[in-house]
Amino acid sequence: MRNVRLAPFTGDDLIYRFCSVAGAAGRAVVPFEALAAQVDALDVERAPLVTLAGSDPLEHPDFPELVARCRARGLTRFRLVTDGYGLASDTVIAFLRDSGIDEVRVVFPTHDPRTYARAMRTRTRFDACAAGLRKAAESGLETHVVVPLTTFAREHADAFLDWLRPLPLSGLLVEAPEVHRVPERFRDALLPYADAARLTAALFAESRRQRRVIGVFERWIVPPCGADGALDDYGDLFNQRYKHYRAHTDTPTTRVAACATCDLTSACPGVEPDYLAVYGDAALRPIPLDEANTWYTKPINRLDEIPFKRVSAFDNQERSGKRGLLRINGHCNMGCSFCFVDLSQPNVDVAALTAELDRLAATGVTELVLSGGEPTLHPGLPEVVAHGKRLGFATIELQSNGVRLAHPDYAAQLASAGLDVACLSLHSHDPDVSDRITKRPRAFAKTVQGLHNLRALGVQTRISHVISRLNYRDLPAFVRFARAEFADGPLDICFAIAQEISSQTSTWVLPTFTDIKPFVREALDHCLAHGVTFSGLIGQGSYPPCMLDGDLRYYERALQEVHLSRDTPDWVKPDRCRTCAFDTRCLGVRRSYVATYGDAEIRPF
Repeated sequence: MRNVRLAPFTGDDLIYRFCSVAGAAGRAVVPFEALAAQVDALDVERAPLVTLAGSDPLEHPDFPELVARCRARGLTRFRLVTDGYGLASDTVIAFLRDSGIDEVRVVFPTHDPRTYARAMRTRTRFDACAAGLRKAAESGLETHVVVPLTTFAREHADAFLDWLRPLPLSGLLVEAPEVHRVPERFRDALLPYADAARLTAALFAESRRQRRVIGVFERWIVPPCGADGALDDYGDLFNQRYKHYRAHTDTPTTRVAACATCDLTSACPGVEPDYLAVYGDAALRPIPLDEANTWYTKPINRLDEIPFKRVSAFDNQERSGKRGLLRINGHCNMGCSFCFVDLSQPNVDVAALTAELDRLAATGVTELVLSGGEPTLHPGLPEVVAHGKRLGFATIELQSNGVRLAHPDYAAQLASAGLDVACLSLHSHDPDVSDRITKRPRAFAKTVQGLHNLRALGVQTRISHVISRLNYRDLPAFVRFARAEFADGPLDICFAIAQEISSQTSTWVLPTFTDIKPFVREALDHCLAHGVTFSGLIGQGSYPPCMLDGDLRYYERALQEVHLSRDTPDWVKPDRCRTCAFDTRCLGVRRSYVATYGDAEIRPF
């Protein structure tokens, strides 16, 4: 429970005010006793963000008491959703500050008073709501304007953006109303998907120029097949859409003709039936995988945290010692669709990193892994490596895309600092395919050169290869290329299956275990025949042994490289796994995989 919603009124939703017969007058007050009971039932230990919403909470007669009740229970994170009506008061602003409510979202569809009156079903509140929006923004509260994507917002969109420009807003959020929540007589105010996408793109583009946060108010409903390419720069919206529908399986959706040939059917549940009743499906088109891979899928809304562990500890059943991973940044010079790290995370201060290394060493970690993001973008990486060497870690490993390591001087600097092992990502043998996967032009040759540079310096190298729907058919060819390219000396490849570790990952890029099976077998057979060692398949690599029929040739040499996370709530095993010979060595499969593809492929041996 990361976010809970408390609504002091019922019968009125600001996003849907345009289709309310009575407007604000039609709302009903929720008794304080009922609200207090909701507060008392919250799991405070999980530190939820409390969103106060539903009509305008400020107008509830017991609003101060409600906030006090929340704070008395130890709740400290608040967000207020309002139409701005009461925000023009210095007293209200001071109360919000004193209560710890420092984020305000003001639903405000347009700056034009007449259009506003139709959109918000009121003839009297525009001036007060506009003054409240302005006051909140100028007060220093983190203030976001929320724009419902309707004809009212489109009517004066350019002039509205001009009107917003001088306000010191933190950001702009959008919300597309769901057709099934809008009575038929009000549906002429709705926008078809393509129009909603184009309006969103225009609002976002101007907000970006103003360096404002952009994003979605609550959830995104426009599917990629209906966006008409307008949102390719905001591909994370489609990731968010899928995650929502998977979490809310009671939301009705249906398939359309375009779904039959669309490459995203595993990640998209279809379209809202009521939308089809109004607009039909003629404008919906199938999306090919190559097109989806061009989308920019970095999170566009920094308001919603994308959790990932910056420090992780792993155990190994086959050898002594402990393995510890430390992410020194989150940002990267690539944009792989299967990446799970929040790429907006900056470099961590070197002093904080060295202190973290001290703690890892004190807990008995012997194998240190430095990762990111892309750790070579951190200017303090050589210093961090050197500090780890002074602490006496048995091995110091770097996880990198290798682009900067193509520079011999930089590679030598890291080797001199004490780098023992480098695991460099390379996801295709074809330069064009590799660059499309990573979204970094001309990066392939640099990664290959980085591997050569490190090998020449005596650093043990390993190739990290993520198997996805973008490359799995070329897996045997990739292994043959790697053996030929690095013909001298040992060659080790760490395979992993693209997996939905965080909401950053694009679900449509995840392959099924069954689809990749023959290609994995052929690739591993070549490894065994040509002296290529490999790891990563079981454990965190997420390819359970039963997918290769328990053939020990593929696992016996890889067992010592299986590192199991101590924190595995994301993994699941069917009951039948208890009869499997590998039960004690296999984590199972990720819950997200089962949510997408089911668990019928899992067969104990």
